[in-house]
Formats: sequence, structure tokens, C-alpha cells
Amino acid sequence: LFLIYNIIQRKKARKALEYSDAKIKSNNLLLQSIINSPPDINILSVDRNLCYTFFNNTHRDGMKRVWGFDVEIGHNLLDYMKGSHRTFVEEIYKRTLNGETITENTKNTRLDGSISHHINYSSPIYNEKKEIIGLTVYSINITKRKIAEDIIQKSLKEKEILLKEIHHRVKNNLQIISSMLNLQINKIGNLDDRMLFLESMNRIGSIALIHELLYNSEDLSSINMKTYFSDLVSHIYNTMGRPDKQIKSVINMEEIFLDINIAVPIGLISNELLTNSVKHAFLEIESPEIMIAMQIEKSNSLYLKIEDNGSGFSELHNLNKTDTLGFELVSALTKQINGDYEIKNEGKGLGFIFHIPLS
Repeated sequence: LFLIYNIIQRKKARKALEYSDAKIKSNNLLLQSIINSPPDINILSVDRNLCYTFFNNTHRDGMKRVWGFDVEIGHNLLDYMKGSHRTFVEEIYKRTLNGETITENTKNTRLDGSISHHINYSSPIYNEKKEIIGLTVYSINITKRKIAEDIIQKSLKEKEILLKEIHHRVKNNLQIISSMLNLQINKIGNLDDRMLFLESMNRIGSIALIHELLYNSEDLSSINMKTYFSDLVSHIYNTMGRPDKQIKSVINMEEIFLDINIAVPIGLISNELLTNSVKHAFLEIESPEIMIAMQIEKSNSLYLKIEDNGSGFSELHNLNKTDTLGFELVSALTKQINGDYEIKNEGKGLGFIFHIPLS
């Protein structure tokens, strides 16, 4: 009976061992299939002497395409490489064997002259004693992605050049219109009529200035308003200022960048108010001054204040009901960008405060 029992136990043990071996073999095949299935992922490991301990089929085929060699387990990886790439890889792997985990982008030239791009992840392999016994590398082929990115970048660059050219041509066309008005001014004898032409030229100039800044800017979608106000003030002073009276301008703002859809109406509004100050505010003022302030408020709205230290308006004068084109433009353009404004006419000078939503 004991002998029979012993035989039965041996058979059970043999079956269990066979099952275990089959399971291990099945798992190994599954693991090998998983490792070799991604066509764009190179997987390899080397020991401390940089000799292969493992590589997948993708790495083997890639080394053949790039270097023309059939790699083998136990052979030093560097023996298959040449030139600066060998030196680069050796340096990266030395750092990894010292405990670093490294991510690097590489560019390789294959034997057929084509280029391949990879992202390489190198990390140390530790034994049970926490000693580094080698390293493993996962290298992802991103050549297709890189080519697609290059195509997109090229397309964006072409569109950027085209958009710059559009802004340049719009600016030039506006300047041509302004020049034509300037020629017409010389034939106008009435001073009031001449002033109307000058105001129209300044309105055109305020728009042309935005397109000029966009043309000269790396960012084609927004305007640096601090630069814009500085240029706009200079432009208005040059066309409408009096040589015998120097007007001081104070621009109080950080660098704020606004979308062209907001910048153009604000530019036209500011042009009207600055023009009005230069024309009317300082007739009896010895030290004229214009102040411009802008900031982005916590409510994600834009605060803009334009004021002067001029003579202001009479208290009886209802500014909101004035029928001049300039104030009509200010009201209409403020509504266009869903903003509101208030007028400060207390004491000396006149001020306009705007609140404009940015969302």
C-alpha cells in the first residue's frame, strides 16, 4: 500500500511540475509576445559591462537598419556603434549605472540615409541587495510624430508669414488713404474743415498703428497696449500738437496684451479722447498733462482711465448727450465691446473711466 501511495504521489507531483512548466512557458511566450509586439518601441537591457542581457525584435531590427549589424546576447552594445553616437550612448549609460534615470531625445541616420527620431528612457536595474547590476532602456520611435510636427510647424510658419503680410498691406493701404486725405487738406481753406480731415487721418492712423505693431510682433494675435499708447500719443502730438506748448504724457500700466478685436475699438476710443484733449483742453494751461492708466481687474475686466489737467467742461454741459462725432464714436465703440464708462468732470481737468469685460 505504501508503494502504491508513493507512486500516486509521484505522479501527482510530476503532473503539477508539468503544469507549472507549461504555465511558465505560456507566460514566457505571452510576455515575449507583448515585448515584441510594439513595432515602434525598442526594449533592451545590458549588464554593468554594457553587454546585452536582453533585447526585443524591434531593437534587433532597428540596429540592423541603423548600423548594419546583427546584435547578439552577451556582446557589448557599444561594439555595434560608431562615432559621436557611440560616445553619447556610453556617457548616458555610465550615468544610468551610477543611479540616474535619464530621458533623452536622439536623432539617428540610417544606412539608407533616412532619419529616425527616438525618445529614450534609461533606468538602472537593482538586485535584492539594492546593488546596480545593469540597466534597461525603452526607446520609442517618434519619427512619424516628428515628421507630422515639422509639417505643422512649416504650415504655421507659412500662415504666420501670410498673416504678417496681410497686416503689412492693411497698414500700407490705410497709410495711402491717410496720405490722400493729407493731399486734399492742402486744397481746403476753411480751418474747421481742415481739422475734420486731420481728425479722420488720426482715426485711420490709430487703426494702422495696430496693424503695424502686429506686423512687427512675434505674437500675431495680441497687442502690447503699453507700446501702443506710447506710439498713439506721439502720433497725435505730431499731427495736432502745438509747437509752442509741450504736453506731458504719463502712461501708468504694466505690459498688457489684448486681442485685436478689443484693441482696435480701444485704440479708436483713446484716439478720440486724446485728440479732444490736445485740441480743446489746454488753451489756458501752462503745464498741460495727459494721464493714461490701464489694468486688468480681479473680475477679469479691463480698467482704462484717460484724463487731462485741462479746463474741463462746463457743469451745464451734458457730455453724455453731446452730438459731436467723437463722443458718438466713444459711446458706440464702448457698447460694441460690451463696456461702460463714466465721466469725471470735478475740479480741474476731464477724465474718462472705462470698464470692459475680457471674457
